[in-house]
Amino acid sequence: MTKTIDAALIGLGNVGRSFLTILETKGERIAAEYGLAFRLTCVADSSGVAVQPAGFDPVTLRRHKESGGRVSALDGYLPGLTPAEALADAPVDLLLEASPVNLQTGEPGLSAVRAALSRGAAA
Repeated sequence: MTKTIDAALIGLGNVGRSFLTILETKGERIAAEYGLAFRLTCVADSSGVAVQPAGFDPVTLRRHKESGGRVSALDGYLPGLTPAEALADAPVDLLLEASPVNLQTGEPGLSAVRAALSRGAAA
């Protein structure tokens, strides 16, 4: 039996896109060997946040970003919300935070991690 984990991916630069590639190339193996499937229900980049409870397709999302696309152009885009605000209501069990960070304040990642942890998601 496979357990589906609803995940948020904050940051779609090199690290975030590499995670998408892992889901694309090894998702079936992870499901078969470990009984885990990851569904990306929330994604964010510097243009904003998008939420899709049914999940974003990792291949489509990776190609969109590699071609210069932005989250603000995706279905489910939530104008004006920060990742932390979106995580307050998004269907998320796991937060993968890979955004650029301000070393003085820890933002925007610190607020996103706090929001996810406060509602019981793993970060």
